[in-house]
Amino acid sequence: GAPEALTTGAGDDLDPTISPDGQHVLFANVKRTWSLVIHNTHSGARRTVLETRTSLEFPRFSWDGRLIAFFGTNEIGDTQVFVVDSDGKNLRSVTAGKGELNVMPQWAHDGRSLFYYQVRPRPTFRRIPATGGPSREIAAWRWDREHEASSDPSSDRIVYSMLEAGRLRETRVRRLHNAQETTLAVPLFEPQFSPDGRLIAGESRDEAVTVCEIDGECRTLTPKLERGVSSIGWSADGKRVFYLQRIERAGWGELKSISVDGGTAQTYGVLGPLRPYGMSFGVSPHDEIVFAP
Repeated sequence: GAPEALTTGAGDDLDPTISPDGQHVLFANVKRTWSLVIHNTHSGARRTVLETRTSLEFPRFSWDGRLIAFFGTNEIGDTQVFVVDSDGKNLRSVTAGKGELNVMPQWAHDGRSLFYYQVRPRPTFRRIPATGGPSREIAAWRWDREHEASSDPSSDRIVYSMLEAGRLRETRVRRLHNAQETTLAVPLFEPQFSPDGRLIAGESRDEAVTVCEIDGECRTLTPKLERGVSSIGWSADGKRVFYLQRIERAGWGELKSISVDGGTAQTYGVLGPLRPYGMSFGVSPHDEIVFAP
């Protein structure tokens, strides 16, 4: 069907994500202040969880929907990872090192810890209890080099893509308990674990949607796509891969999906306009698509 605007009004609405129950969208609103807003997709009701004069970025629900993690600037100008209850209570700084710059938090599936990238004092990918305390380095990774790291549903493995001078070199899977790594047979952009953790989907260097077994073969699901893919997502049952295929009109993409067994792709319509450097979407547990025009 035709896409419908979920939000309107003053300011920019950024970084949308869907709650685990599929009933709410969480996003950041930026006007004179920054706000975290939860929107009920069915009733249209909306409430502001948190409002500050400093940045609130990349909010993400915990897997039970009770907590929200985000990164932002504290009172002395450092960028830290924060957690707040979904009702706006109990705001706390999870990271607190003076002079640090910590970004892009994501929840471990057990809900007890967070993964994040640290930019300063040195680039590293880390894990920390959601209540705060000492963090643990997973690897000396940088967002622009060990790109788009994300965990599997068990939070036992991480998949990420290695870039060199902006070019995709290879995609690796790392086991967290022993740091053992394997390399996928085909390098992938935007690697994403399937809901059961058995498969990884992404875009190959040949600009085709590809699915790989963690320790096995890869199979190409689509032919080479003119202008490539800008975002990847899994259906809730793990049987289909959603993707946003770029079209000639800058900042617009055609939303499609294809079975993990291949076949004919389904087309759902065109999404846009999106920021050309940030064309992405999310998928809810009910296969609803969210995006930020």
